[in-house]
Amino acid sequence: MNATVGEVNRLDKLVELKLIDCERCVEVPTLGHLPMLKILKLKGLRNVRLIGPWFYYPPSGINELGRSDRPPFPSLERFILKDMTNLAYWIDIFTNNGSKVVNPFPRLEFLKIRNCPNMSIIPDHDFPSLKKLEIDGVETGGQLLDKICSNNLSSLTDLSLEDVSDLTYLPERLLYDNRHLTYLRIIACPSLTHLELLRHNLQSLEQIYISSCNKLKSLRILIGGDDDVSVSSLRELTVASCQELTYF
Repeated sequence: MNATVGEVNRLDKLVELKLIDCERCVEVPTLGHLPMLKILKLKGLRNVRLIGPWFYYPPSGINELGRSDRPPFPSLERFILKDMTNLAYWIDIFTNNGSKVVNPFPRLEFLKIRNCPNMSIIPDHDFPSLKKLEIDGVETGGQLLDKICSNNLSSLTDLSLEDVSDLTYLPERLLYDNRHLTYLRIIACPSLTHLELLRHNLQSLEQIYISSCNKLKSLRILIGGDDDVSVSSLRELTVASCQELTYF
């Protein structure tokens, strides 16, 4: 593969693709047209700063994409971005006439963004099938979480946030819309001062793990009571190394 962008051709049977420690790569290849790709891992591509429209389809096909019945990445279920230390932007795809392409990643269930400290922009996608989301080592991960949750995300069952410097709260929309959220983990988020799990539809929440949030002062969880707003299914609650916690 060239160090510059290129379309992966004649790989229609490809199910899993991993690009690891290809440090000379400056652009990711075009992959969105692969009909059977289910697992994609991009790790250690340290010279990639932008994931742009060509990631979904080649420029020659973008205009046709707007009229296509098949969205980009039609079968992708797992997408991992890891150790992309210079990656700053993962942006939307538009057709040549400026129309936004609807519903890439219709089957994506697992999205992991880890050790991408400079990433500040994520595309405005719906992610209608997303069940597990992990954000770890992203300084503006709180903004990314806000963006993901602003697009009708309602399928989430597992959320893990670690070393997210700007996380000050959990988006209300995430808590209200994801009634099947089962596991919640928040680790080493230094800006988080208050966490409230009240008045939300969290009947499925079974495990909460909070650790090393050094400025967390208040944790409020309604256990029992009205089933419509309590975390009545909670089985395990762990709070560790939160030295400033004074209200529980």
